[in-house]
Amino acid sequence: MAAEKKEGGGNVNFSCTICLELIVKPRCLPCAHTFCEECLHTFISRAAIGKEEDNFKFKCPVCRRLTGCPEQGVPMEEWAKHFAANTLLNSLTKSTVGQPQGTCNMCAICLRDDKQVKAESWCHECQEMICETCKGLHKIVVTLRKHKITALALKNKTQSEDLQFPDMDEPCRSHAGKFMEVFCLDHEKLCCSVCFATKHRHCKHVEALEDIAKEMLKSNVDGNIEVLSKLAKVTQETIDHKEQTIREINAKKETILTNVSTEIENLKSKLDECQQQFEKTFLKTHDENEEKLVQCVLDLKRYLLTAENGQALLSAVQRKGSAKQTFVTAIKTIDDIEEQFQQFKANYSEDGDILYEHDHTTILKQVCEKNKINDVTEVARPSGMQSTEFG
Repeated sequence: MAAEKKEGGGNVNFSCTICLELIVKPRCLPCAHTFCEECLHTFISRAAIGKEEDNFKFKCPVCRRLTGCPEQGVPMEEWAKHFAANTLLNSLTKSTVGQPQGTCNMCAICLRDDKQVKAESWCHECQEMICETCKGLHKIVVTLRKHKITALALKNKTQSEDLQFPDMDEPCRSHAGKFMEVFCLDHEKLCCSVCFATKHRHCKHVEALEDIAKEMLKSNVDGNIEVLSKLAKVTQETIDHKEQTIREINAKKETILTNVSTEIENLKSKLDECQQQFEKTFLKTHDENEEKLVQCVLDLKRYLLTAENGQALLSAVQRKGSAKQTFVTAIKTIDDIEEQFQQFKANYSEDGDILYEHDHTTILKQVCEKNKINDVTEVARPSGMQSTEFG
């Protein structure tokens, strides 16, 4: 969690690692990471989409540790407000962004009931500040009677809202309901009773937190603060560098996209120009070939009519005319057919019909290398015309 002192004041502003803004209504997960109540609610709601509430658990945004329902029977939409308030942050800050002055020193239990009652005591087991009424409830309710309660001290007697934050027990991140009690010097680890019994019972240098805290020098804390300050500075420099890199690659991205777009437009223009020239040349050739074939078909139809008419005439004369008339008609008809056929052969080459071939798969290569699209190739094939011999 980022923290920095506000210039000109004694307060400390803490930032939420989800929204990266000043934290509002800090709520602490079992792993000890703290977030805005609203940010945590939104994060849980998004993580729960499409999942069953009964077995649902979400990952901490920072450490990815799985966390489930904070209290039995609490609906998912209210989970965020039922996670423990981070009293330390509230105690270090006079007022929280978005809240009235002094609400950070209100009774946590009453706040959950939408009431604002000034806190007078600290419950070590609940890890919450409570008012005199809730302190009385602790004495009445059987399950709360053994809770350790201490009064909240005033840092400045003239400022009733300026409370000295209480000496809070640190919850164990690994064992729910347990609090840190000792410090293992061999491993430099805070331990609860379970941690000590399972992982550090053979360690030679283990001391109670109260004892080791008394021996801790102020210089040690100052040294840690200095290290954290340097770490924050280096991290900020890294962030600045990364953000500068983002700006640079974004600018480069725009340049590259613009250049590519320009080149593509130029290529499109060149392709269009080559296409127009190709179509102009091809269509001219095609029109000539089509016109020739159409005229050929027309002449063939005339030749067909001549043959059909000659056949009909000759058949009729054969049935009704004399032998002489039949002979003369046959000679004339055959001469006409032969003359017309020879004229047709003279007008149309026997080389054959024309078909087209073209390789369209290499057009881009053709344009790039030759600055043009290759012309269509004309391929000849037999015309199908057969000569007929007359008896």
